[in-house]
Amino acid sequence: MGLKHGTYWKSGETRMSNVHLSILRSMGIEQESFSDSTGTLSGSIFGRV
Repeated sequence: MGLKHGTYWKSGETRMSNVHLSILRSMGIEQESFSDSTGTLSGSIFGRV
């Protein structure tokens, strides 16, 4: 999945549902939303391999 291990990430009041949506999209699952998400993470720690 390209997750960067050994890091701590926090960005203000980011919702966990945005993190989950970013995970789904990094796995190639193109969902519009996840729960109450407001978008995906910018400069994400997730990358497509």
